[in-house]
Amino acid sequence: MLSTALAPSAQADAFAQGARAYHRQNYLLAEQILMPLAQWWDPRAQTYIGLMYLRGQGVPQNFLVAAYWLHLAAGTGFPEAQYFLGLMYDKGQGVPQDSVLAHAWLNLAVAHAEPRVRSHWVLIRDAVASQMSEAQLWEARKLAYEWRPDPPR
Repeated sequence: MLSTALAPSAQADAFAQGARAYHRQNYLLAEQILMPLAQWWDPRAQTYIGLMYLRGQGVPQNFLVAAYWLHLAAGTGFPEAQYFLGLMYDKGQGVPQDSVLAHAWLNLAVAHAEPRVRSHWVLIRDAVASQMSEAQLWEARKLAYEWRPDPPR
């Protein structure tokens, strides 16, 4: 019973260690720490792993693998994952290029963005919107409005 109670604390400590390693650019250590957390459905860890594959940091660059991890985290409602997944749809990296899905994911990210990144994310979302028809914008907004997070695992 006691070990179960400590599990979330241990997971938080491991995540903090992995995030510190990532920000120190020790990507190999970050991957070793964060991958097990990502596999245990931690959306923060999934986002870091996705970014590492997106950028080729400590792992071979692989857009398909990046999209996989970012999609898992984005599906839970994690704004950073939604933002980067939106960028991937905009560029067609690891996913088919789709401005409707790009805008929908970016719109969801903006809705829950921290103040320090919100204005930048709005600019990116609006840049994607500037290349879309009214019908595409309507569809993207409808997707974002009707979106619901995946059930917890």
